[in-house]
Amino acid sequence: MKRIVGIFLILVGVAVGLHFILEPLIHTTTEGQTYSPIWDYLNIGMILAILLGLIFGYNRVKATCGIKEINRENVTANFQFYGFIIIGFLFFRNYFDLHSVDFDTPDVFVAPFLWVLVDTFISILSVSLGLDLVKSKKE
Repeated sequence: MKRIVGIFLILVGVAVGLHFILEPLIHTTTEGQTYSPIWDYLNIGMILAILLGLIFGYNRVKATCGIKEINRENVTANFQFYGFIIIGFLFFRNYFDLHSVDFDTPDVFVAPFLWVLVDTFISILSVSLGLDLVKSKKE
């Protein structure tokens, strides 16, 4: 199960990262369509990645709780888990705002900046946790 989730997280992270980088080359912004429609599909993958990242990240943190000294495993587990919490807050705030009927951001720079943070860090966190899950010896 861990390997399947790990592969899924890696695929989502790579897809989001690549589309984030390539979108300016493949999408022309218009007044009616300010972002690429591919994001609608990637957002579903990001929702699943955040939820899986929280579940499997929490399991990793819980597994390192008994360790008295600070080591790489402990730091990595905490970084991934709390990173997914932060990105989850930013993602869902923007996602619900974007799909709100009354969507009107007071500052045109805030929402795009938050999406840049979400897209960048969800790629890093998803690939990082995905690789750890794929390499994990325990099922």
